Amino acid sequence: MHEGKFTPGKFGEWRFDKRSYSQGPPPRHLGDPPPGMDNELVRHLIRALNEATDAIPGWDEYAKTGKATQLWDGSL
Repeated sequence: MHEGKFTPGKFGEWRFDKRSYSQGPPPRHLGDPPPGMDNELVRHLIRALNEATDAIPGWDEYAKTGKATQLWDGSL
C-alpha cells in the first residue's frame, strides 16, 4: 500500500515483482517505493536496477523494442 502496509497475497497500490517484467525489461526509472515501506532490501534492489538502467546506453530503445542497438562494454 502507499502507506507501506504489507499486503501478502493481494496487490496494493504499489508493488515490485520481477515477474511483471517477464515480457520485457523494466523502464529506466522504476520510481521509489512509498515512504512507509520499510523493507530496505527492496529499496536497495530498486536503487541498483535504476543505477544499472541509467548507465546502459540505449536502454530506452531496448525497453521499447526488445532489441539492443548499442553495445555496452560494462564500463561507467
